[in-house]
Amino acid sequence: MKTKFDNIRHFFNLFFCNEYGEFGDTYPEIVQSAVNILGGVDEQLITEIDLFLQLYPDDESAMAALRNVMGDDDYWVAFPPTLTVFLTWLASYLKELAQQ
Repeated sequence: MKTKFDNIRHFFNLFFCNEYGEFGDTYPEIVQSAVNILGGVDEQLITEIDLFLQLYPDDESAMAALRNVMGDDDYWVAFPPTLTVFLTWLASYLKELAQQ
């Protein structure tokens, strides 16, 4: 069943799982690997991140929502400096890559 944030869930499960280090050592390297593997920037992922940040603008609600999206109440990944700052950067970086 498709949900509102399927692309976020798939992206995080694939590229920010326990073996994320195989895709790069830094977030920009990991995202670039994702773009290469996916054959381009996922525009729907950008749309979902933007919507997610509109609905959950603070870190507490964003982390609770991300746990729900991931289907795991114990889901935890430390995104520096905060989840919302990371997601804002991710959307911006993906938009930058899409324009290249």
